[in-house]
Amino acid sequence: MVGLVVVGLAQRMNVAIGAIALVGVGAGLAEMIGFAGTLETIPVRARGKYLGILFLFYIPIAGCSTFGTKPTL
Repeated sequence: MVGLVVVGLAQRMNVAIGAIALVGVGAGLAEMIGFAGTLETIPVRARGKYLGILFLFYIPIAGCSTFGTKPTL
């Protein structure tokens, strides 16, 4: 949230680029924490199945982050 506010208020491009980097780090951490939190709430026997399901939902947008394009859904 802080990074997005800084981008919105940035007067110079280098400040905006730095803020976008901060937003990217936050998004990456949120994704990892989401996976970890989900797996901690699932019983050990079923974790593989639920992790597979989570990654299936991630597949359609995984290539977009690799090639720098926006997903079109």
